[in-house]
Amino acid sequence: MGETELSGSQDAVRTDPDGLSAYFAEGRKRVRGFLTDGAAAAILIILRLQARQDIKGQIAEIGTYHGKTFIGLALALRDEEQIIGLDIFKERENDFEASLRTNYRSFGIPDDKVRLHRGSSTDMSRPQWQALLGGTARFIHVDGEHTRKAAFHDLTLSVSALAPGGIMLVDDILHSWYPDVTLGLLDFLHQELDITAVALIDRQGPLINGGAKMLLTRRADLARYRQAFFEQMRPYIVREAQFDQHRPLILSFDQPRA
Repeated sequence: MGETELSGSQDAVRTDPDGLSAYFAEGRKRVRGFLTDGAAAAILIILRLQARQDIKGQIAEIGTYHGKTFIGLALALRDEEQIIGLDIFKERENDFEASLRTNYRSFGIPDDKVRLHRGSSTDMSRPQWQALLGGTARFIHVDGEHTRKAAFHDLTLSVSALAPGGIMLVDDILHSWYPDVTLGLLDFLHQELDITAVALIDRQGPLINGGAKMLLTRRADLARYRQAFFEQMRPYIVREAQFDQHRPLILSFDQPRA
């Protein structure tokens, strides 16, 4: 993937003590779920930037599924940080909490770094969310119930505990199966005027692989994330586009710019 290629080589492992690069390159493929090469590369850039700039806080995920993204985020934890996963852990009649736990343990993530909460995010108030996190969060992945009301609720919940310098990743934007998620995002942006769109990570390959993802941050933190993408993903920035009152970078990995 050019400048952003995620190598799984022995050389990469020697310079990858936390296992982040190796996981996003190859390890994630062992875990059931949806995370494309391009999205994995973008998440890795964000996590590395947060480490370099000493942006601190918990990491949280609304909608863990079997842990494909959850594990990569957990590998980036530092010091006393924890990752918090909120899910109903049910897919039809199948309960996948045990699968999630088995998966993250298989990558060496200890139980004391993980806090799981079984329940719907839509039943949670802001004080309950903040208590669950036990602090602010520097990275929040929002992939909960795919309705307009739930997406708006989850984003409002998330921003209430967003750490200084933090970022939110919103799943399945502009997804033709779940158009209401985009409406929920717009409702949120109309309410939270200090939050802006950093980048739209376009979907990659068949739609079954997942929809586009939107990265959000506070306006004061926009420049740091844009700069990281310009420095490390320039071939994949195909344009800036108007999205309501915002101008996110558009990252495309199927047809990178020459």
